[in-house]
Amino acid sequence: MNGLVPIWISGPMAMVTLVVVAAHLIALRTADMPESRRRIRTANGWLMMVAAPVLVVAFSVVQTGSPRPFALVWGVAIMLLCLVLAMAFLDVANNLRLTRIQQRTMRRSMGGGFGQRRARTGGDDDAP
Repeated sequence: MNGLVPIWISGPMAMVTLVVVAAHLIALRTADMPESRRRIRTANGWLMMVAAPVLVVAFSVVQTGSPRPFALVWGVAIMLLCLVLAMAFLDVANNLRLTRIQQRTMRRSMGGGFGQRRARTGGDDDAP
């Protein structure tokens, strides 16, 4: 056995992952979403497509008996996984930002009507 996991296990798993991520990237093109969200998710998808083959090499190809290539490949794999996680956190932060903007817009549109109605009735909450 060359690596930690046989290639016949990690290879097909990576292929399925690549197909699913590629389908997700194609679906993102036509999805109705804010452009900032689309850019972040597209970048994250490309990072995942790079990370999958690197992880196959790390798990199945590089030999544990050769420390320098083993450490190099695993260092790259861990860096890519950290970048994928960072992009996921960036997506969460962006979604929170978009939610705040949407809530603020909603409050302004609803709050403006309430304030005008209250000014017309003289502040009486029971008036029609």
